[in-house]
Amino acid sequence: MFGLLSSMKVNSFDYWDTGLHEFHPLVESPLQEFRFKVSHPSDLENSHVRTSKKIVITRYVYNEPDIWLETHKNLPNQEVIVDRVIDDLHDNSILDLIEYWKETRGAVESSFSICKEIGDTMEMFLENVKIRFQGSLVKSGQTDKSTSTKIKSVSIKIDSVSKIVVYGNTHIQTARDSKVLIKVMAVESSEEVSELILKHFYDIRDYL
Repeated sequence: MFGLLSSMKVNSFDYWDTGLHEFHPLVESPLQEFRFKVSHPSDLENSHVRTSKKIVITRYVYNEPDIWLETHKNLPNQEVIVDRVIDDLHDNSILDLIEYWKETRGAVESSFSICKEIGDTMEMFLENVKIRFQGSLVKSGQTDKSTSTKIKSVSIKIDSVSKIVVYGNTHIQTARDSKVLIKVMAVESSEEVSELILKHFYDIRDYL
């Protein structure tokens, strides 16, 4: 099919094979959403990866937690979802990612979602976020969604324009329930758990 086309323009693409060097160049960039496996850290430098609005990393074929922060902190996508627990990736790496975003003043509306390895409880993790970044716990608002009360959050000021809100799921039954969402928001934006925030935690398609 590819041989008959000069180019193929699509909004989203699921690439289930390994090795992005084999991803067909006729698929035009940028994509709205790109789902793929990472077989080598260099895959994260692929042009389709870096120009997509949203990327979903479905699997890592390698295990190098020591370089995870270095290879992920500069991803330019508006939305990044890592839908697998990364063995031996400690909470400090997630805290360091938050610090990098705070120092570099990440773009408003950008977000990064990851499954935290089970170690410290989510409550303890969020307390560590609060202490390290002098943040404040966000009070839960009234809502009809009982699931939203299980999502706790900490707000961190960046500057007069933006803030980072770190959301964590405290209702953990399996390792992949241990999700953390880091989101850059405008200062005046509500920090409450909205339908959009809930979607990050309970959208089954993103966590297949």
